[in-house]
Amino acid sequence: MRLSTAVTPELARELQPDVIVAALGSEAAVPAVCRGTGAIGAEEAYSHPEKVGGRAVILGGGLVGTELAVYLSTLGKACTILEATGRYNDGGSSMHFGTVREQLTRWKVETRFNTTAEKIAPEGVTCSDGSFIPADTVIYAAGRVRRSAEAAALSGCARQFIQLGDCLQVANIQAATSLAWTEARNIGRFSY
Repeated sequence: MRLSTAVTPELARELQPDVIVAALGSEAAVPAVCRGTGAIGAEEAYSHPEKVGGRAVILGGGLVGTELAVYLSTLGKACTILEATGRYNDGGSSMHFGTVREQLTRWKVETRFNTTAEKIAPEGVTCSDGSFIPADTVIYAAGRVRRSAEAAALSGCARQFIQLGDCLQVANIQAATSLAWTEARNIGRFSY
């Protein structure tokens, strides 16, 4: 086991593994409107809530954005969610999202559906409907981008190459662990 070690094609060739399982995950999608503005990602907001001012605008009404809004609200921050579609994205877990929705109501989180951020300034966000929302912090929670190119670079470095999880298809933890279990059971069962 090697911790804090990047798996490069060079390292993989040096180690000469029989099997490479590439489960490199995904990274936060950064909306174009956020680039160069000081907006932060949801992961950073969770890890460092002290970086979030008293008024936050969260771009994305999926589980990450809505759960973040609830969390930040419990810390005394006023949150507004901007969701580009006409509804929340429950990530396929409507039962879980029922609880999240209750908490959004409890903590008085405002959600604006069919609305996107058009411009981000230090004072706040200009929205696609022409409105302006004052904000100290803008947080993006607008999906994930798979790390498929990094995984594909390892494909010729072992006799058997398995790609799974978010680097293959951005999904949820249930899909990732189900595929991992199936693939792990098959290692060594077939000759390549």
